[in-house]
Amino acid sequence: KDIYSEKFEIFWRIYPRKIAKKSAYKSWSKFDEKHYDKILYGAQRFAEQSQKTEEKYIPHATTWLNQERWLDFFETDKYGCVIKAKPQKKINNYAERMIQNWKQGIKDE
Repeated sequence: KDIYSEKFEIFWRIYPRKIAKKSAYKSWSKFDEKHYDKILYGAQRFAEQSQKTEEKYIPHATTWLNQERWLDFFETDKYGCVIKAKPQKKINNYAERMIQNWKQGIKDE
């Protein structure tokens, strides 16, 4: 059985297309842990945007991670460094609660 990190498991629950988990974890693991909260935030926003999107048009998580698509939800400077999150219209309450619980050390049951 494969073992995945807690933050990746949160990402996997949030991300709207569940294909190739092992491959997605390999991509996830390439990033420094300091980026995990930004990735989770981007995944949360992407999932919210994708609710009405037909699944075949949602990229696999591996592709989304490899292309660093979470950066679509942040303003960056000319060097590509994150400055701040772009304004949002709506937050996925379940995903936000999971992230907050994780930060507080409470596992999702």
